[in-house]
Amino acid sequence: MQSFKDILLQEEQGQLPDGDGGAQTLPLSPSLSNLAKFVSDPPGPPSLSESIVLDDLSQVKQDIDDLTKSCLVGKMLGATVDLRTIMFRTKADWQFCKGDVEYLDMGNNWVMIKFVNPGDLYLVWADRPWHVQGELFVIYPWKPHFDPYVEEIKYVDLWVRIPRFPVELLNFDSVANLLAANNIGSLIRLDSRSILKHKVRFARACIRVDITEPLLEYAEVTRAGGVKCGYVIWYEDFSIGCSFCGCDDHVIDNCLILSPS
Repeated sequence: MQSFKDILLQEEQGQLPDGDGGAQTLPLSPSLSNLAKFVSDPPGPPSLSESIVLDDLSQVKQDIDDLTKSCLVGKMLGATVDLRTIMFRTKADWQFCKGDVEYLDMGNNWVMIKFVNPGDLYLVWADRPWHVQGELFVIYPWKPHFDPYVEEIKYVDLWVRIPRFPVELLNFDSVANLLAANNIGSLIRLDSRSILKHKVRFARACIRVDITEPLLEYAEVTRAGGVKCGYVIWYEDFSIGCSFCGCDDHVIDNCLILSPS
């Protein structure tokens, strides 16, 4: 039996085998003739130095720069949610976006989110954490070499409440030092809305924690005169009970400290 290459070369000569094993003459096809030459003498690979690093190529540098400026990657923490639902819920929350937002299924439940308007990416990143159907949708900046089948969620941004936190300490430096000194996490920002109805009930802070380690729910700080003061750290996504006194048997609306009657 003749190979495909042999048949192409025969056609280049104007011949093809007939049904009796002979040859019949056919008009030469320019496209197949060119293909025959390609098969006979295919071009070699581009001439590159053996020590070339692909990331040093100008096109790769440009692509990395474009993706870094326009893309985030995200994955649900815990619960698996289909891409259609993630798209619907996040677009509803991100109505402030001025440009289109594209979603790409990367595999292993990771999603690449591409923003046509780079300013929209900044707003989404700055307003994290986000939730889909009540569960955390963890987002990270896109990075080169990202492999969805290797990458794991290690650091997560969470909202915590620190009940009965002194008003004079309700500033970025004080809260950041409290969290760092007790190995709880890194402070990202404070929420000014933690001052509710003219009463300072708790400090509310967005922090980054390592979820491969236990979440600590108590922090201690030293005040003037060596006085030790302790505070409950209440995680909005994980803690149960009262976010004011820290007790497990009631919620904040039923806290007797706030409503002694």
